[in-house]
Amino acid sequence: MLIIAVVVFSLSLVSARPSPFLGFGQTSSSASTTPLSQDTISATLLKPARFSQIAYCSTAAVKAWDCGAPCQSVPDIKVLLASGDNADIPDFYVAYDPSSQTLVIAHQGTDPENIQSIANDVALGLTPISSTEFPSAPSGVKVHKGFQETFLRTSSQITSLVSKSLTSQSPGPITNVLVTGHSLGAAIAVMDAIDIKTNILTGSLTGIKLDCVVFGLPRGGNQDWANFVDQTLGTSLSHTSNKNDPIPTLPPLFLSFQHPSGEIHITTSGDNVACPGQENKNCSDGNSVADDKLSDHDGPYFGVEMGSDACTA
Repeated sequence: MLIIAVVVFSLSLVSARPSPFLGFGQTSSSASTTPLSQDTISATLLKPARFSQIAYCSTAAVKAWDCGAPCQSVPDIKVLLASGDNADIPDFYVAYDPSSQTLVIAHQGTDPENIQSIANDVALGLTPISSTEFPSAPSGVKVHKGFQETFLRTSSQITSLVSKSLTSQSPGPITNVLVTGHSLGAAIAVMDAIDIKTNILTGSLTGIKLDCVVFGLPRGGNQDWANFVDQTLGTSLSHTSNKNDPIPTLPPLFLSFQHPSGEIHITTSGDNVACPGQENKNCSDGNSVADDKLSDHDGPYFGVEMGSDACTA
């Protein structure tokens, strides 16, 4: 945790510099936020938060769907795959939720006690997006080097299983795909969602609904990346930031990183608001470095705390 805190603190000091750093092409917004109803939160955000929490439990517990309260909060799930080494490959799982006919892909965030896991975050350079995985991406798209390398370690395994499950409609009828994750897992989930949307949900599968609902999302690429995400996922993407969590403000704008649209912000007073634009000054982009609170990164997100503390196995 100390290593992450030092990195976060150093980058936060830089990212807190004023608006001249927006001269690299980033767009910001001061548009008014819109309150979210509890009904909207319960219908669209709460269950994904629970699935993201479960990604922090051990793969053995996830395979058996026996991880205590987190697994009990979303019962009767059929697990198709649970894997990862909690290091180079953060733990992840693919499962089927028969109650909503949804195929779920969920990714764990960074393990602060594993140096290999931390290395996925601190490989900060922008690199061209993989033309193999994302053939439809415009030529100017660049992404976080560490995030893309982490994504590529699992992408073929995940897309193969997703494609097989959707084509065969097994282990049951599938009408929806949900991709979720927290922190590093959120960054991977966004790449997964674009991969699935552009490479799998075509032809006879275009009628399958895709949602990418993530939490504590760091910036994952340049302005062209943010635009590509917006154009590809549109309103199917939502990324929730919690109070004064510094992670959504990293990597900093001055390094040419940019968020896509779709932010939902939990304010310091506990209100839940939708934030128009790619970088809204009324939401996480308006946070002051003086108020940064790393503990906000784990939540709670609508009552759900991320991390393995709630897991019993």
